[in-house]
Amino acid sequence: ARQDTVPQVKIAFVAMTTNLVLTFLLGIGLHFGYVGVAAATSTAGWVNALLLMTLLYRRGHFVPDPRTKRVVPRILAAALGMGLVLWAMEKACLPLFVGPFLARSLALLLVIVAGAAAYAVLALLFGAARWREIKERLALMGGSS
Repeated sequence: ARQDTVPQVKIAFVAMTTNLVLTFLLGIGLHFGYVGVAAATSTAGWVNALLLMTLLYRRGHFVPDPRTKRVVPRILAAALGMGLVLWAMEKACLPLFVGPFLARSLALLLVIVAGAAAYAVLALLFGAARWREIKERLALMGGSS
């Protein structure tokens, strides 16, 4: 907070208000139900993070290095690709989502695995991640237990 919590409280208020307004608009007003509530919460989280990052940047506490500037657009591209795969998988699995519990569960698992695989492949293809870095991090995780 750097001895000044007022800006963070104001940003939290903006994020909370965003969440409240979008929840009523999307969840209730436009009848998206729980999907609208989830979208509102996600949007409010992004608003909070981006405003805090902007504040840190303006105060000189956050300066993206060259690697960050190179990787972030690639991460966003991989995330967009994953979103498209998830959308297509949801459409393809739609008949299974209205079936029995086991069929719905397996369809959900299939969509989740497809989304994770799509992100991993796209992140590697776009250069957002490198196999060497992934192996190093996995080795660190294995050694910390």
